[in-house]
Amino acid sequence: MARDRRADTSLNVRPNATACASLHRLCLALESGADRLKDIAEIGTLFGQLSISGEYAEIVRSYISSVADDPVVKMPAIGKRSVVLFRNSSFSLVLQGICKKSKHVDGFDPTILATVPENGMISVISGGENLTLQKYEFDKPIDISIFDIDVRLRKIEGCSSLNHGKIVEYDAGNVMNIDVNKGVSYILKLSETAVLPFQWVIDKQSLAPMFPCATLAAVTRMETLVDLSLAFADDRLPREQAIALMKSLLRHPLHSVRWKALQGLSELDDGSTAHALECMSKDPHPHIRAAAQACLAAD
Repeated sequence: MARDRRADTSLNVRPNATACASLHRLCLALESGADRLKDIAEIGTLFGQLSISGEYAEIVRSYISSVADDPVVKMPAIGKRSVVLFRNSSFSLVLQGICKKSKHVDGFDPTILATVPENGMISVISGGENLTLQKYEFDKPIDISIFDIDVRLRKIEGCSSLNHGKIVEYDAGNVMNIDVNKGVSYILKLSETAVLPFQWVIDKQSLAPMFPCATLAAVTRMETLVDLSLAFADDRLPREQAIALMKSLLRHPLHSVRWKALQGLSELDDGSTAHALECMSKDPHPHIRAAAQACLAAD
């Protein structure tokens, strides 16, 4: 089925082709049918022109005017320190605020790093004098879907200041850290909506991987369904239906969901766990094979 690349019609404000020429040109390019930023001709130039033009302020002014007219107007494009300027099934363009936060604010922990789950680019539009960028690289090539506690990050020499209009491109799987010295700074972020299914969380001091986590909503939805099925089995959900769910998810394309399903099946203990373990001992993912083989050996 063809992907719908039209802009999200839930956004309150659309760029005016005259007042926001740079933003309009960029939005047209993002609606051209490409799925990846690198497939759009001169995407960096278009993004840079928008950053320098300041036209995003016109969108902000439009929202402010809307509130003046109706204080309770719904604005789905505005989130916490963020405004969505454009979004379709392939790309999103966001004006985003970043600030210096303590460990206990918004669940943010300054002691960790994480791999970036998507391709994209950023440009500072205010407060660049307060920002520094540090990039990292792994000490050997990695497959982000196969977590490896033995690899290490290393700093790429030299931090760089994020001056106004400077564009920083990044690829899925990269690791970078933006330090905010004070206050709130704002960036433009253009990114692909397609993301890697997992990212690694990394200790900032030792530069050692700590654990992988899912980035796709599909993973958390399936894992939640498994948990709910276990909680409701024999009470609000027929046991046979819960078992059928687990067996179905054993064929899920994401390995973390397959393993979650196997764990659920073992808790329901319907007698098929041993057979499922035998099958998973030949799973294409090395983590699943190793875990299944370890379970079989323990029995």
